[in-house]
Amino acid sequence: MILIPQTSAFSLMKFMSNEILSDRVQRMVYDEIHGFSLTTINPFSDDSCQKDHVFVDEFSCIGCKNCANMAPGVFEIEEDFGRARAYNQCGKPDLVQQPIDSW
Repeated sequence: MILIPQTSAFSLMKFMSNEILSDRVQRMVYDEIHGFSLTTINPFSDDSCQKDHVFVDEFSCIGCKNCANMAPGVFEIEEDFGRARAYNQCGKPDLVQQPIDSW
């Protein structure tokens, strides 16, 4: 069997990642380093968090450009697939709410 260098490097990385994430202690260390813990709060599902950040599910976006027209500077339409993308993640909750309500 002949291995292509990029493929073998990817396979090695995948194997090492699997070993780390499968080990309970190593996974806890990994999660803590990357900001994940048992006490982490998802700001999108917690009502006590301020709703000033946005996220666009690009797979569900229909490309109507409504959000980019109503809140330019927050949303833009990416060129390859014509879908919305959030470019300014925070600071304008009143401006962001208009396209959300119109959807």
